[in-house]
Amino acid sequence: MNRQELDRQMEQVLGARLCLMDRIADEFVAAEWSLVRQVQFGETLIPHKYKELIALAVAAVTRCPYGVVLHDQLARVHGASTAEVGEAVHWARLASGWGAHLTGLQVDPEEFANEVRIVASHLAGRLGADA
Repeated sequence: MNRQELDRQMEQVLGARLCLMDRIADEFVAAEWSLVRQVQFGETLIPHKYKELIALAVAAVTRCPYGVVLHDQLARVHGASTAEVGEAVHWARLASGWGAHLTGLQVDPEEFANEVRIVASHLAGRLGADA
């Protein structure tokens, strides 16, 4: 696919042409656009709203201002509320913070994994009893 065709497809799908695609080498741009179209806008197992909330959380943790803007807006387009956006970012902070904490304290990964299995089994039993 040449750049003109790519620009036409982008404008058709997005309503605008993304300047970032100009910075991708010619030999990779068609593959990148195909991946964006398929994953970002195609139907996958995870509904769009949740994909965008996940992507927003990742962007927040990696401190990517571009991803924060993009995925915040797209999450809202797909129906995420301000409260859901806030919760996704909170969970990202919580998960990344505990990851840093456990790593910095050098908690034994095997011991932790065993504890998690016990907790998961206990919770599965409780949730099964509640159902």
